Amino acid sequence: MPNTASAGSTKERYFYLQFPPMLNTSAIPAVFLLAAASLFAPGAPEGNVSGRIIPPEGARTVWAIAAKDSIHTGIAEGAFSLSLKPGSWKILIAAEPPFRNAIFESVKITDGEDTDLGEIRLQR
Repeated sequence: MPNTASAGSTKERYFYLQFPPMLNTSAIPAVFLLAAASLFAPGAPEGNVSGRIIPPEGARTVWAIAAKDSIHTGIAEGAFSLSLKPGSWKILIAAEPPFRNAIFESVKITDGEDTDLGEIRLQR
C-alpha cells in the first residue's frame, strides 16, 4: 500500500524486513559429538557365515533365510561372507547350470562368532 500523506499530516509508515535468525553456531560442536558417538555405539548383534564354492564359476549368489528375514550376497572368486543376526538360518547357494543348488538347512549364527561352511562342492 503506498504511503499517502496529506498536507500537514505527520503520518509516516515504515517497513521492516525480517531476516531468519543466523545459524546457531553453538550447536555445531554438539552435532559433531553426537556423530562421533554413533560411530562407537554398539550395534545390533551379528555373526558371520562364510564359505568357498568349488568350482568358483558354479554359483553367483548366496541367500540366507530365517523366518521373515532374508539377505543375499554375491560370490567373488568362489568365496562369500555374510553378516547375520544370531539365530538359525537356511543358507542357499544358487548354482548356475549345469550345477545344482546347495542347501544348508540349520546354520547356527552366534553373536561375534564366525561360522565357516568350508569348501562347498557343487554337484551336477
